[in-house]
Amino acid sequence: MQLDFNTYENAQLVNLNILLLRKAGYRRRDANDLPPSDVNRLEAILQTQDRKPYCIFFDQCKKRQP
Repeated sequence: MQLDFNTYENAQLVNLNILLLRKAGYRRRDANDLPPSDVNRLEAILQTQDRKPYCIFFDQCKKRQP
């Protein structure tokens, strides 16, 4: 079975997340091994960041859904 997804959208979301990681001071591209303290720091930073880029991204995804 092949999953149907738009790779451009996935890349765009990855880029948004990488920007958030950089703002938190996390330098690795792979964030699969974040310790709980880093997750807490990301959550705190997200509360102070402009979420508009994410909202725009999700709106674009909704417009393209079947």
